[in-house]
Order: sequence, then structure tokens, then C-alpha cells
Amino acid sequence: MDFADLHSPGRSATNLSETAIVKSRMGQTLIFLGIAILIVGILLTFAPQLPFGRLPGDFSFNFGSVRIFAPIATSIVISLVLTIVLNLLFHR
Repeated sequence: MDFADLHSPGRSATNLSETAIVKSRMGQTLIFLGIAILIVGILLTFAPQLPFGRLPGDFSFNFGSVRIFAPIATSIVISLVLTIVLNLLFHR
């Protein structure tokens, strides 16, 4: 199906239902993205109070004027939280 099929005057009921499904999925995706942006905004607002980046297992190496930061523990915690949340949201 191409763009002309969706906007032709003689389109069938099948094309209309496919269009409705696409619009519904797009709406759900936009709502999900909006909620995700809201959550990230709230987390960034309270970021100085969060312990991320200062967990045991987050390493920092100094070589003269060069500093290398390896947040291994923070990465593991974020990965676990995202895995649990996404599995709860998309589990069918």
C-alpha cells in the first residue's frame, strides 16, 4: 500500500482500518515517548541527590591532567532497572 492508496476517494474499508491501526500505534508511541521524556526530566532535576556515579564499583583513574571515569556499577544498576521496566511494559 502506498500513499496514493490511503488518500484515494474510492478506498476500501480494509484501507481505512489499516489507517486507523497505524494512527493508533503512532498515538501510543507518542504517549510512551512523552512519559519517557517526563521521567528523564524528573531524574535530571534530582540528579545531584542521586547516588549514580558514586557507587562502589565506579572507578576513576587519574593520569596527570587526564581523568578516566568508568561507571561500571552504575551501568549495571541502570541496565537492571531498564530490563525490569521494559519487560513489565512489553511482556505479552
